[in-house]
Amino acid sequence: FQAYTVFNYLLTNTANLKFKAGTNFSIQDFSNKLYDFQQLITANNAVADTNLNYNETFGDVTLTKKIGNLQADLGAGVSFFNEKVDYANNASVSFNETKVLPHARLNYKFSNATNLTANYQQAYELPHAKDLTDSYVLQSYFTVFQGNQNLRQALTHTASLNFGHYNSFKFFFMNAGLTYTKREKSFV
Repeated sequence: FQAYTVFNYLLTNTANLKFKAGTNFSIQDFSNKLYDFQQLITANNAVADTNLNYNETFGDVTLTKKIGNLQADLGAGVSFFNEKVDYANNASVSFNETKVLPHARLNYKFSNATNLTANYQQAYELPHAKDLTDSYVLQSYFTVFQGNQNLRQALTHTASLNFGHYNSFKFFFMNAGLTYTKREKSFV
């Protein structure tokens, strides 16, 4: 469940402030049991019951400024994270953290048909309850998956550069992009 609100405040004809505030809720209950010829397998990694409760409350401010053909969107958000995981062996892990997550976007229009865009963003990626269980999970007839209880939120840095050009008279469209993502702190 996600709820948020956005408020735009026009500073001038070429500048805008955008405020965003909201919250994300995720409640996951993962129960896994493996059977062999209708008999429950009770080995260590065959039965799992993992509950994940996650809440993020956030606020974000972005300044958009246009100078000639260049548009810059610069901002940062503050996120309050609260996570609790309960495992089948009665173990429990709680996690509380506050983070500032910056983001920037620069877009230069050479013409109405040609532009160059650069992006940078920090964000968190969360594991699902299935990823946190130590039991074996049959994903298909040919795939067996085992999670890891040491997984945590992963901070990702994503930078991208995109170039686009189109010509509607010649039905020509060209788009080239380069993206780099760095993931850190995904294990305890």
